[in-house]
Amino acid sequence: MSKNKNKVCWWCGKKADSREHKYKRTDYLHAFNEEDNAVLPLKNGKLLPIQSAKSDYLKFDYSLCKRCNNERSQKIDNAYSVFVNYALTNTPELINKKYLDFGEIYGDHWYEMKQNLIRYYAKHLGCRLAFKNIDIPNKLIDFLNGENVLDSIKLEFQIRTDFYHILNNTDWTGNLFMGDLTLVPFNYDGKFIGRAFHTLYSVQWLRTIIWLAKDTKLVKKFLDLNTNLNKIEQLSLEEILSKEQMEKMEYNDLIKHLFNKSKKET
Repeated sequence: MSKNKNKVCWWCGKKADSREHKYKRTDYLHAFNEEDNAVLPLKNGKLLPIQSAKSDYLKFDYSLCKRCNNERSQKIDNAYSVFVNYALTNTPELINKKYLDFGEIYGDHWYEMKQNLIRYYAKHLGCRLAFKNIDIPNKLIDFLNGENVLDSIKLEFQIRTDFYHILNNTDWTGNLFMGDLTLVPFNYDGKFIGRAFHTLYSVQWLRTIIWLAKDTKLVKKFLDLNTNLNKIEQLSLEEILSKEQMEKMEYNDLIKHLFNKSKKET
């Protein structure tokens, strides 16, 4: 297991002299224009002004070396960018199909690209674990180094229909959101199976829920559940604010409403 208390690259062990983005520049530009007065919602309901996609607020602390964060990450980052661009530009079709065709997204090399997409989320999770000085599993690092399977990770993709409605029918700008990283019990069919790290990541109306098993008995269940990785869920919300309601709300109140709804759903 590797830790990052001494500012070393958690991936290779060299000096950490590079900062990974919490939100990729391409994600920022999906949500905001460079000239926008962008804001990010905080846990207390306040809004954090962001001046540009280069803002330090959009980056983790130093936890990777430049080689790992650039050269070694290039294919991983590209697979993620292609996926997000596809999901955001084909949302109505995805809502209808509720299915991700990775061959359509990536073409002939879809399997390799799909694996690199999973590696992007694993790398992002590694940076979050390092930030909290939590042990980073060797299997996660092995997966980044080319191993074919990370059997302790589980991903779920969702379309937030409330944000899709808001961002396409009002003057509100974009949405970027990263949930807390927490260690929670994982239940399946009403039974406790084990503990897992849990977080979520949203860009516009695309939300990814990320689980990383801490207890070994969860690994087999995650292997079974990951056969559904092609599924994309349309969230079933009890209510979606009308255009008239949204136009009457202050932006801060709207963020609080959606943030509180997100907490209840997860």
